[in-house]
Amino acid sequence: MRLLLGSQTIAIVDGHSMLRTPVADAILPSTTWARAVALAPSLVSAGVLSGCNVGPIAASELEQASELLSLGGGWVEPIIELDGRPVGDGSPGPVWTALDGVLRDDLRNPDLTEEVPYKD
Repeated sequence: MRLLLGSQTIAIVDGHSMLRTPVADAILPSTTWARAVALAPSLVSAGVLSGCNVGPIAASELEQASELLSLGGGWVEPIIELDGRPVGDGSPGPVWTALDGVLRDDLRNPDLTEEVPYKD
């Protein structure tokens, strides 16, 4: 995925395995972003992340991130290239894999969903 700043809700994973995302007034707020922030502590407990921080991110930190993530539409997508340069090793990373998994599980949680009575 190619990053277009200002058009996506993003998060970074810094060199200390900290998930970081701008505050909702600095990005396109989404329920996916809110759920990712709410579910991130489970990834800390699992040893995938060292923590989660919502706050300012400098443009230079994007270039140093081990992972860049796009959050929206119920999913998290890895951003593997920034300005023609690979992010991290250029492939989706372990935080993306784990966060995508917990978000997809969350979408299937019967306590948080309602069945839609579709008719044939």
